[in-house]
Amino acid sequence: MEKQSEPGRVHFIGIGGVSMSALAMLYRSNGYTVTGSDLCRNNFTDELIAAGIQVFIGHSAKNVKGSSLVVKNAAIPDDNPEVLAAKAAVIPIKDRAEVLGLAAARFDKCIAVSGTHGKTTCSGMAAAILTAAGFDPSAHIGGLMQDTGSQYILGGGRLFVTEACEYCRSFLHISPDTAVILNAAMDHPDCYKDLSDVQRAFRRFLFKVKPGGAAVINADDRNSEMLMCAPPCEIVTFGIKSGEIRARHIKRVNGRFSFDIYEKGKRLCRVTLKVFGKHNIYNALAAAAASIRHGAGADAIKAGLEGFSGMKRRFEYWGGISGAEVYHDYAHHPQEIAATLKAAKALKRRPVICVFQPHTYSRTQRLFNEFITVLKKPDAVIMPEIYAARERPIEGVTSAAVCACLRKTGRNAQAYESFADTAAAVKAAAKSGALILILGAGDIENLKADLWKD
Repeated sequence: MEKQSEPGRVHFIGIGGVSMSALAMLYRSNGYTVTGSDLCRNNFTDELIAAGIQVFIGHSAKNVKGSSLVVKNAAIPDDNPEVLAAKAAVIPIKDRAEVLGLAAARFDKCIAVSGTHGKTTCSGMAAAILTAAGFDPSAHIGGLMQDTGSQYILGGGRLFVTEACEYCRSFLHISPDTAVILNAAMDHPDCYKDLSDVQRAFRRFLFKVKPGGAAVINADDRNSEMLMCAPPCEIVTFGIKSGEIRARHIKRVNGRFSFDIYEKGKRLCRVTLKVFGKHNIYNALAAAAASIRHGAGADAIKAGLEGFSGMKRRFEYWGGISGAEVYHDYAHHPQEIAATLKAAKALKRRPVICVFQPHTYSRTQRLFNEFITVLKKPDAVIMPEIYAARERPIEGVTSAAVCACLRKTGRNAQAYESFADTAAAVKAAAKSGALILILGAGDIENLKADLWKD
C-alpha cells in the first residue's frame, strides 16, 4: 500500500473478524493509527493487541472518539452505539467491502479472486506462487494459512491479492487488474433472488476490471458460461475439460493430485498438490492463470503450488478418536459438501460419518432438497442445530427437519441441540478405520473441545 502523508485514526467495529482484522493490519502497516472493538476476545483480537493495536471489548460510543473514519461489517446494525456516535460526530462510516476496495486501489496491481466456492484456497495459492516468483505480494485472505497461521500477508511489493466475495455484492467495490471467477452458484438467498441474479452480479464484477486487465474464468463451470459472452475485458479460461490453462495427465495418490499444467497447448510444469480433493486442481489452475498474467513463470508456479500446505478449516486434520480419523472443512453449500465428501472417500474405502452444521436458515430453506441429495452420500449424518449467523429462525427449518427427511430415505441421520450431545454422538459412532468429517462455516469448530474433553 502506498504510504499516506497524513494518516488518521481508523476505527473498526467488529475488528475480531477474519477479514476485518486483516484490513486493520493492512491499514496499520500503511501508517494509520488503528483501533477497534468487538463483543468478545478471540485469537484475532489477541493478535491485534500484541501488534500494538488498541482493541476495546464491548461496544461503546466513547470508543470512536477521535476517529477520522469508522469501518463496520455487514453484521453491525445501524443502531450500534458506535455507529450512532460516529453519525452524531459526523465521522465518515464505510462498510468493510468499500474499505477493502480502497486498500486494493493503493497497489499498482490487484488480483481479486471471486466465486461461490474456493476463494480462500485459490487466494492462498496465488499468493504462494507470486511469493515464489519474488514479487513480495500483500494479501487479504478469508482464512488462516496453514504455514503461517495468518489471514494476511504484508509484503513490500506493489501487488495485492484479495478475496472478492459476492455476498451483498461486496466485490463490486473492487476494481482489479485480474478478476478470477472460480464458479457461480446460488448461495445467498438473503441477497440474491435466483441464479440469474447471481450471474448478473458476477457480470457486473467483470465491468469493474481496469482497462487492459483480464478475467480468469472456469471454462468447465456451466454457470459461468454466460459471463464470457461479449466480454468487457480480455478473458483467460482454465479447466480440466477445456480452457487455455489446463490440467492434463492427472493422477491421484491417497486423495492428493498430480498433474501437468499446460498453457495454450504448451506444457509448463508438473505439480503435485499437498491439499486434498480434485476441486483443488481448479483452484490451482486459476491461481496459476492469474499469476502468469502478472509475470510468474513455470518454476514459480511449481514451487508455489507444491509448497502450499492449505488453509485451516479446509480439510484440516484434527486427530483421532477410537481409531477414526477426524477432519474439519468449511464446506457449507451442497456443492462444497459434495466435493469434500468426494475427497474424503478418495483417501481409502472406509465408512464416512458426516457431522454437518447448516449455516443460516435462509440457505437451509432455499437449498433444502440439494442438502438432502448430498447428505445421502455419507454412511451416517450427525447434525447440531443450524448456525443462525445474522438471521432469525424460520419456522420448520431446523436440523431435525433435515434429518427426518434423510431418515425417510433410509439414511442414518440424527440431530442434536448442543455441541456436548453432538460430540457424544460422534464418539459413539466412531470406530476404527472410519473417517469423520466435521463440516460447516459457523462455530462448528468449537466442537473440537467437546470431542477431546475427558
